[in-house]
Amino acid sequence: MLFFAIVSLLVGVSEGLLCLKCNDVAQPRHCTTVVECPQFEVCYTERSVNDIGEASYVLGCSPGNTCTNITSTSQFSRCTHCCDSKLCNNKACGEPGYPADRGLICYSCHDPVPAGRCHNIDFCRKGEDCETHHSGGVLVGKRDNFKERSYDVHDCDSCCNADLCNQQCFAQIQAYADCSEIHKAHPDLPSSIYTITTWNTSSQAKVVCDMDTDGGGWTVFQHRVNGSVDFYRTFSSYETGFGSLHGEFWLGLSLMHEMTSRTSNELRIDIQRYDGSLGYVVYPKFRIEAAPTYILRIGHTTEFNGITSTVADYLTSSGDFGAVDMAFSTFDRDNDLRGNNCASTYHGAWWYHACYHRANLNGEYLTPGTYASSSMTFDSNMSLKTSRMMFGTTCRYG
Repeated sequence: MLFFAIVSLLVGVSEGLLCLKCNDVAQPRHCTTVVECPQFEVCYTERSVNDIGEASYVLGCSPGNTCTNITSTSQFSRCTHCCDSKLCNNKACGEPGYPADRGLICYSCHDPVPAGRCHNIDFCRKGEDCETHHSGGVLVGKRDNFKERSYDVHDCDSCCNADLCNQQCFAQIQAYADCSEIHKAHPDLPSSIYTITTWNTSSQAKVVCDMDTDGGGWTVFQHRVNGSVDFYRTFSSYETGFGSLHGEFWLGLSLMHEMTSRTSNELRIDIQRYDGSLGYVVYPKFRIEAAPTYILRIGHTTEFNGITSTVADYLTSSGDFGAVDMAFSTFDRDNDLRGNNCASTYHGAWWYHACYHRANLNGEYLTPGTYASSSMTFDSNMSLKTSRMMFGTTCRYG
């Protein structure tokens, strides 16, 4: 009875054990259903033999104070087995358990189920992780190592890597309004693509989060690296966003407005020049006003030092050629204050005034170092190699 007393003590101080539960399987380890047993119950396996000598196994839970181990030297005779650790009934009555080179065991329910109601399991290959996807108020636990990873905070990739650990994410799902909130709640998450829920309309959207630069928590809304995406687009396209979050993209003015309209934000612009040198500039009080014009609001620069050089302020200090307090313009929506259409003239889309001085980051992607008035530029008249624009709340460090 000492064994049962110890079992009761162990189980009583925690939630119920997680045990395999199946009827009529050829071997215990072939069972792919798991349940949480009531407190004071243990994992249980029973072997029986039919009239033609075939052994089959029943697995589940049994009261710890009545479960009795009955062993047998013959694999064709009845046998019962009780044990008191998670999934321990995968081996019983002399049958082999899980192979030593297996990967993780994960909850695997490919159809939506209420939180905590997934009981199917699957085996990962070596190096694969457990996942949980959050969709429509339900959770879908599965493993899938063949899709491009996004390290979503709603996935268990970012919170666990142990057997059946993705059930623990059921209680951790939370809506985050931007990358700053994600970074504050999960400071160890890497820079990647995450799902946010907008604060006002409660819409879900995927965004690129920079979790490394200057304290982390930046939401990237413009990224250009090689000219693979055409940025000479209509106003509607700039309003909704375009491109691929895995490469070049524009996030979308509508989403940017909602994300920047709740808290105080900083705007950061990072560039790489044609010669490989880097630079950045940061502006306070950044926000995008509502449709139909999406006016740019920013304060004067708080930082001028580039990483390897100096980047001057060409958004607020260029007078009639600056971008501050200007509406957004495209070739099919002329909102600038000049007689001609600046976006059409300079092959871009921007908060043009009359029209711009050096800052034309959505201009044409040309060979880096090219001198052209229509090119992607910021701190000189030479076309850039890369550009990235992002914002973060001023409280992202807290």
